[in-house]
Amino acid sequence: MLPRPLYFSHPSSYSRRRSRNRRSSRRPKPEYERNIVSAFFALASAVLLAIAEAEPKWLHIVSGKCQGKYMGLYKVIAYKHPEDLKLYCFTTDIVLLLRVVVAVCCIGIVASMFACLLDLCGTLNRCLKVVKDYSFGNVITVVMCVGSTLLVYWVTRILEEVSEKETGIKSKIKFDISFFLVVAAGASSVMATGFSLLMHCFLHRASRERTRSDDELSLELMYSMLPADSFSDIPPPAYSP
Repeated sequence: MLPRPLYFSHPSSYSRRRSRNRRSSRRPKPEYERNIVSAFFALASAVLLAIAEAEPKWLHIVSGKCQGKYMGLYKVIAYKHPEDLKLYCFTTDIVLLLRVVVAVCCIGIVASMFACLLDLCGTLNRCLKVVKDYSFGNVITVVMCVGSTLLVYWVTRILEEVSEKETGIKSKIKFDISFFLVVAAGASSVMATGFSLLMHCFLHRASRERTRSDDELSLELMYSMLPADSFSDIPPPAYSP
C-alpha cells in the first residue's frame, strides 16, 4: 500500500494570506470616545436617586393634625389601599402622586445608568454616539428630577388644604432629606450634561481644524509644484513602428 501524497499549498496563496494577515494586524483599532467625568456625575445622580427612594424622610409635618410625622415613599410602594393609609395622613391623591414619584425616580435611575455606561465604555454606533454626545440620558434624568420635585410640592399643597379644612389651621410642612437628594441628583445630571456637551464641542472643533489643516497642506503642495523646465530642451524620442 502506497503512502498518501503530501499536498502543499501554492506559494502565491500562502504569501497572499501572510500579507493579508500582516495588513490586518497593522490596521489601527478604532478609538472609543470616553468621558470619565460625565460618567462620574451620571453615576452620582443614579446613586442619589436610589438613596432618596430608600430614605423615608421626604416631608416633615411641623404643625397641624399630623404634627411631628414624616412622609416618605416606603409606605406607598407596598400594595395597600389608600384608605388604610389615612392614619398616616395619606389621602387618595397623595398616595397616587407619591406612587408616580416612585415611577419617575426609577426612570431617572435607569436613564442615568444608561448614560453612565455610554460615557464610560464609549461606542461606535452612530445612533448611540448621538445619544452619548448630546447626553439624552442625563437630560431625561434632569426632567425626571424636576418632575419629582413638582409632584412633592403638589403633595405639600394638598396636605395644607386638607389640614385647613379639617382643623381650620393651615399646617406647616418642610422638605426633608430625600427632597434635597433629588435636587442634588438633578444638579449632578446637569453637570454630566455640561461635560458631555463640552467634550463633544471640543472633539468636533479639533476634527474641523485637522481637516482644515490637511486641506491647506494639500493646497500648498499643489501650488508649490513647479514645472520641470529642465526637460523642455530634450527632444522627444524618435518614432519607431
